[in-house]
Amino acid sequence: MHDKPPGIRRLCVAFGIESSGAEHDAEQISAVQRVAQVIADVCASLGLDRMLLNRREPTGEQVGLLPVGIDEPRVVSSLVEGLSGALAELNLGRDGRSPVRLRVAFHEGVTTLAADGFGGRAVTRVRQLASSLPMRAALTEHPRASLAVLMSDPVFEEVGDADDPGLPADQFRPVQIADSGRGPASTAWLYVPG
Repeated sequence: MHDKPPGIRRLCVAFGIESSGAEHDAEQISAVQRVAQVIADVCASLGLDRMLLNRREPTGEQVGLLPVGIDEPRVVSSLVEGLSGALAELNLGRDGRSPVRLRVAFHEGVTTLAADGFGGRAVTRVRQLASSLPMRAALTEHPRASLAVLMSDPVFEEVGDADDPGLPADQFRPVQIADSGRGPASTAWLYVPG
C-alpha cells in the first residue's frame, strides 16, 4: 500500500489578480477581497459548489479543481462569461481608480489532495500559466480589458473547439509558455474578452 494520496485527473483553473499598481496596500487588499467575492459569486451561480479552491495567498491567487463529470466546454465558457461580466460591473464603480483585472488559466492533469490544500504537476502548471509573461503582456496591450484567459493546448483542443459562442475559437491566439527550465516551451491559447 502506498501512503501517497490518490492522483485524480482534474480540470484546474488559476485566478491571478493583476496588480493595479496601487500606492496603498489597503486598496490592493480591497481589490483582492472583491475579486475573491466575484469568483465565489460566479462559481455559485454556475453550481460549482463542489469546486475545490486552494487557500488564497496574500496576492489573491487562487487555484480551483473543477468537479469531475462536468460539461467542461459549457462550464469553462460560462465561467469566462460570468467573470467577464462581473468584473465589468465591478469596475464601473471604481470612479477613476485602477480597474480590477484578472488572469484566468486552465490546465488539466493529475492532482493530489493533502492536508494543506492540493498539488501535483497540473496545479503547478496552471499557476505558471496564470502568471506567465504572455498573460501579463495581454493585459498591458489591452488596458481596457478586465480579463485575460489562457488555456493549455490540451484543454483548448477539447474545450476551445466545442464551437461555443462564449469561447470564440477564432479569437484565441497561440503563445509559447516556458516550462520553468525543465523542457521546451509549450503552446497555450490566449483570449482577451471584449
